[in-house]
Amino acid sequence: MVINVFISYSHKDRKLRDELATHLSNLRRQGQISDWYDGDIAPGTEWKEQIQTHLNKAQVILLLISADFMASEFCYSIEMQQAIARHQANQARVIPIILRPTDWEGAPFSHLKALPTDGKAVTRWPSHDDAFEDVMKGLRAAIKELSTTVPQTIDFTVQQGDITSFDAEVVALKYAQAFYGADAQIASLLRSIGIPIDTLRPEAGDFRFVQTEGRIKANHALFVGVPSLEYFDYPQIRQFAAQVLNVLARVAPNTRHLAMTIHGIGFGLDEIEAVHAQIAGYLDAFRGGLFPPHLESITIVDIDPDRVNRLRQGLEMSLRDASYAKRIQGQWAYRLIVSTPNAAHNAFPSPQSTIEEAGIESEGKAHAFVAMPFAKEMDDVFYYGIQQPVRSAGLLCERIDQEAFTGDILDRIKKKIETAAVVIAELSDANPNVYLEVGYAWGKERPTILLVRSDQELRFDVRGQKCLKYERIRDLEEILSKELRKLQGKRTT
Repeated sequence: MVINVFISYSHKDRKLRDELATHLSNLRRQGQISDWYDGDIAPGTEWKEQIQTHLNKAQVILLLISADFMASEFCYSIEMQQAIARHQANQARVIPIILRPTDWEGAPFSHLKALPTDGKAVTRWPSHDDAFEDVMKGLRAAIKELSTTVPQTIDFTVQQGDITSFDAEVVALKYAQAFYGADAQIASLLRSIGIPIDTLRPEAGDFRFVQTEGRIKANHALFVGVPSLEYFDYPQIRQFAAQVLNVLARVAPNTRHLAMTIHGIGFGLDEIEAVHAQIAGYLDAFRGGLFPPHLESITIVDIDPDRVNRLRQGLEMSLRDASYAKRIQGQWAYRLIVSTPNAAHNAFPSPQSTIEEAGIESEGKAHAFVAMPFAKEMDDVFYYGIQQPVRSAGLLCERIDQEAFTGDILDRIKKKIETAAVVIAELSDANPNVYLEVGYAWGKERPTILLVRSDQELRFDVRGQKCLKYERIRDLEEILSKELRKLQGKRTT
C-alpha cells in the first residue's frame, strides 16, 4: 500500500527539505510512499486549495521544524494546527523532524516522538547524511506500522422508513432558503416544541446543529445550508454530503450512526445519479479524512418502498465490482473500507467509474427530459416504461415535480429542455403543461418523442405527429428502447 506523505516546511529551509527528498527516493522507488510539498503545485493553480487537498489526504505529515517554521504564520497556525487535529482524530500520523535547533518546548507537537533520534537537530549531527539516515529508519518503522493497520469500515445501506422515527444519532438535512419534504416535516416537529428553527436558517455553506429533545427518534438534527433548489444539482449534492461528514467531524466527532434522505428527487434530477452523487460526497470526506472517526454506519432512508428497491438495484450495479465496497451477507448493506485517506483513495474506482464521476461529470452527461404529470398513477409509466430504457441508452432521466418545486420552475424547465438530448412527452390525459413543454421543445428544435395510450387522447395539431402508442408498461419499454436506439444512430451518423 502506498502511503501519502505531506511535507510542511518553511521556504527558508528549502535546501534541507531537498536533502530530505533525496533520502526519501528509496522509499519512493519501492512504491511505499508518494511524497508531496508545495513545490509540486503547477503554475496557474489555486495553491491554497492544492495544499488543503494534499494535507487532507495524507496519511503521514512531516513537520520540518526550525526557528523559521515556528515563526511562519502559515506553517504554524494553519498547516501544523490542521495536521495536529487530524493526528488527534486518528486520521493521520504527524512526525516532527527537527532540522535546526530551536525552542519547541510546549509546542502542539512537543508530545510527539520527533526525528532524528532524541529530537537532535539535523544540523547538529556529524553530517546531514547521518541525520537523514536516522530519519529514514524512523520513517520506515512508522510506514510499516501504518501499512499493517486494520482497515476501518463504515456500513452503508438504503432502507424504507420514516426519517422522523428512524433510530440514528444524527439526522442530516438541507436548508435551501426554505424547508422541503422530509426536511420540512422535521422542521415542523422541532418548531412544535419551541426550537426556533425559523431563526436558524443557515446560509449556503453554513450549518446548525440542534438537539431534538425527543421529538424525533434521532438525538440531533444537522441542518446544512445549500443553494436554492433551482441551483441544487448533482455537484451541490456531492458537496452537501461531504460537508455533512465534515461538520460532524468537528461538532459531533463521536457520531456512530448517521441517517439522511435522498436529495434532488422531484426537482428535476435523475434519482440514480442523485444517489451516486451523494455517495461520492461521502467518499470525498473519507478520502480527505474529514469524517467522524467513530462513524460506523450511514443509512439513506426513503418513505417510498418502490424507490428504495430502485435505488438498491442501481447501487448493486455500481458497487458490484468496487474494491472499496463489500456486500454484507444476509442483509442489503455494503461495508465501505475507509481505513485511511490514502487507502480509501487508492481503493476508489477510476475516474471513469459511475459513482466516482457523479457530481463532477454529471453536468456533461446527456440527459432526457420527461414531460408528464407527476401523478401517483403515472409512477409505473415513468419508472419502468420510461426511466429504464432511457438509462439503458446511457442517458440521465430527468423530470420536474411542478407541485413540489418552488422558485422559477418555468425557467428550470426551459433550461432542462434546451440542454436535453431528447424530450420525451407522455400526452395521455392531455395535461396542458405537457403540451406547453412539447411546444417549447419544438421551438428549440430538440428531438422529441411523443407517447400516448390512445389516439383519442391527443389534442391540437399533435394528432398529425408521430406518436408511440402503448397499452402495457412492457410495450412502452420496448418501443421506447427501439426509438432511442434509432435516435442514437442518427446522432452518430
